[in-house]
Amino acid sequence: MKISRVFSIATLVFILLFATDQLVKLFMIRSGGSYFCNSNLAFSIPANRYIFFPIWCFVVVLVAIYTFREIRQNESFSWQFFFPVLILAGALSNFFDRIVRGCVLDFINLPFFPSFNLADSFITIGVLGIILFNYIKKPR
Repeated sequence: MKISRVFSIATLVFILLFATDQLVKLFMIRSGGSYFCNSNLAFSIPANRYIFFPIWCFVVVLVAIYTFREIRQNESFSWQFFFPVLILAGALSNFFDRIVRGCVLDFINLPFFPSFNLADSFITIGVLGIILFNYIKKPR
């Protein structure tokens, strides 16, 4: 099977995003930076991990299927499949934290918003991008 140029770009973007998030978190730990070990979900929503894990796996599989479908349908690079790659990189990086550290490291603190990290930003941008590109009608 031939690996498409688009798939190669998407894979490289995924690796760079995942690595960037993990390296920044490692830097925060080693430098003594300010971070919070968050065992909750996005926006600090409490969750039962026995319920959360199967739902999380199902959603990640759906996003992966959507991503691969978008990549297969496009011969050239498109922002439409860049957004699900953002979601996958963020979700898998935070999941990696849960497995390795027992929690997600949040280090961006704004006075008007719950603590978050780069992976959370990737997920949010990815979801907003999919909504904007696919579900908001464009003017004719």
